[in-house]
Amino acid sequence: MSGGASSGGAAPSGGTGGVSGAAPTGGVSGTGFGGSSGAAPSGGASGVSGSAGATNGGSAGLGGTSAGTSGASGTAGDAGSNAGGSAGSGGGAYTGTIIVQDDFNAQANGAAPDSAKWQLYPDYSQPQQPIIDSTRSHSAPNAAKTRGNPSFLIPRQGAVLGGTIAPSNKFYIRIWVNFEKATSMVGNHSAFLVGAVAKDNSGTELRLGFSSNQNGKPEMLDLNLQNASDGGEVTRYSNGFTDGGNSANFPGMGVQFNANQWYCLEALFDGMGSEFRLWIDDVENMDMHVHDFSGNTTPRVAWGPMFNYLKIGTQDYSGQIGQVWYDDVFVGTTPIGCSR
Repeated sequence: MSGGASSGGAAPSGGTGGVSGAAPTGGVSGTGFGGSSGAAPSGGASGVSGSAGATNGGSAGLGGTSAGTSGASGTAGDAGSNAGGSAGSGGGAYTGTIIVQDDFNAQANGAAPDSAKWQLYPDYSQPQQPIIDSTRSHSAPNAAKTRGNPSFLIPRQGAVLGGTIAPSNKFYIRIWVNFEKATSMVGNHSAFLVGAVAKDNSGTELRLGFSSNQNGKPEMLDLNLQNASDGGEVTRYSNGFTDGGNSANFPGMGVQFNANQWYCLEALFDGMGSEFRLWIDDVENMDMHVHDFSGNTTPRVAWGPMFNYLKIGTQDYSGQIGQVWYDDVFVGTTPIGCSR
């Protein structure tokens, strides 16, 4: 469906509406609609109306826009949010382990991404490396832009994704993404978010991208399991069809994205549990919730590889995805949400 909207589902650790958070102790928060009074610490003055802070499980409701000042013996109150409530984990303190987080604003336009956070794909020539770009961004001034094929950002943490940092081989990634081309113009199979056994593409990969199910449908969002050890390649399409199923039962056009528009995507890669989940703008797409990776055949419920690497970028197989911009990338061990 146009614009990436999808069927409803539970948000990742989500509340369904924003709630007004209390101001930090002793703060005097900005006045606003829907905020609550901050509690005074020992010896501190109480915060006044207007603070709206997100809590874990819901994002901020309408709040004040200015930061509070320090009360006597207290600490400064937080600024309220101007945004309305939405589903997701919200902007409170993150309870999981952060694997990597980057808004790409620390580097200059045209520079390489931060080498303390990102490592290079092994076969790149330098012109293929993603670069910092200021022509479009979700949080100004910069985003990361892909170049060439393939063109991937890989977290510096690398092979510990399935080890010491995420010992259960399970992690979440939230990205804001902007495509140069609309989905229908990709021209068959390309990927932009890949969980992989190997840093290159020599091992099993779970690829979120686009392709056609070859039944008269245009390209749509899909999930491709390649080089699987439990039965070979298989694809789940965002209209619910899985290779090997009865295509007549899946008439939908699937999820399609517009060109030049920012989307919030959050994905769960769970290798130990053989599970993938996807949220688009904080709403889960249930057709892309994959545990049984089969059509109408013998169940495939133990397909999960060891996700040693996460690759964020572009790779064309039989399509041409064009340039892709990424911003506000967050990878962690618990749900994240769009408002963080």
